[in-house]
This record gives sequence, structure tokens and C-alpha cells, in this order.
Amino acid sequence: IQTLEEERDALAERMDSLVNALINAQEDGNAYREQYEKIHSEGQGLYASYQTKCERLKAVSSELDRAKASALLQRRSLADCEAAVELLERALRRTPDDASLCLECATALNAVMRQRTHSNTLHITRMLDTAESKRVWAQHGPRALALAQKAKAARPTDPEALLAYCDAFFFANSVKVTLTLNPEP
Repeated sequence: IQTLEEERDALAERMDSLVNALINAQEDGNAYREQYEKIHSEGQGLYASYQTKCERLKAVSSELDRAKASALLQRRSLADCEAAVELLERALRRTPDDASLCLECATALNAVMRQRTHSNTLHITRMLDTAESKRVWAQHGPRALALAQKAKAARPTDPEALLAYCDAFFFANSVKVTLTLNPEP
């Protein structure tokens, strides 16, 4: 009987020790869970803040590119118009659904095509649909038309959007048609 009591006491001590270890493990687990939830919540807050700052940076960068492009377009040289197109295309990569930006870029592309192909002038003795002009129209026309269509769809009553669309449509389709001069009366 004494041996059984000693075994029982040893088992009771062992059980108390295991219960204490289990309680400590549960408390540690709860503390870890609380710490995890706190860190996770802080991480979500930091990520949201980071996303907001990234969006703001994209907007500011786009606005800066637009302002630079606007200044370049006012000078109206071919090199300035081409540089403006690059800036506006970069801004469009950040905000591709901005209808105003689409309009600005389509207008800049139209200006580049107009200048590179002398399309602002009326020629009675020669045609402007040269191989070089067709290359320019084929290179820039479809992009200008796609952007102008987006702008016109978002701003259907805006005359500037309609003008950009008409110019882009003309350039994009000029590559498809060949006109010849008929010198006979």
C-alpha cells in the first residue's frame, strides 16, 4: 500500500507539473497570438499607407509629366512635340483610363504626325501620301486614334475630343488610301 501511495504521489506531482506546463504553453500561445494579431494589424496599416502614398506619387508624377508636356507643346517644334508624346505616354502608363490625358496624348501625336508629314499645308503640285508619310501615319495613327476614341467616349460633347478624334481618324486611315493627282481638266 505504501508503494502504491508513493506511486500515486509521484503521479500526482507529475500531473501537476504537466498541467502547469500546459497552462504555461496556453498562455504563451495566447501571448503569441496577440502579438501576431498586433503585428498583422500594424502591417495592414503600413501597407494601406504605402499604397496610398504610391497612388499619390503616381498622380503627382503624372501631373508633373503633363505640365512638362503642356509647356513643350506650346513651343510647337517637332522635337518638343515628340518629347511631349513621350512624357504623356509615360503618364498614361500610370493612369491609362484618364480621358483628359488620353486627349492630351492624342493631340500631341496628331501634332507630331502633322509636322512630320507637312499635313498643315495645301499642295497643288504634289501629294503628301509619300512612303515616309505613310510610315509616320502607320506608326502613330492607330495609337492616336485609340486614345482619341477613349477621350471622345468619355467626353462626347467636348469639341476638342471630337477634333482630336477627327485628326487621328484622318491620319490613321490616310495610310490605307492612295490618291493621285490628275493633271487633266
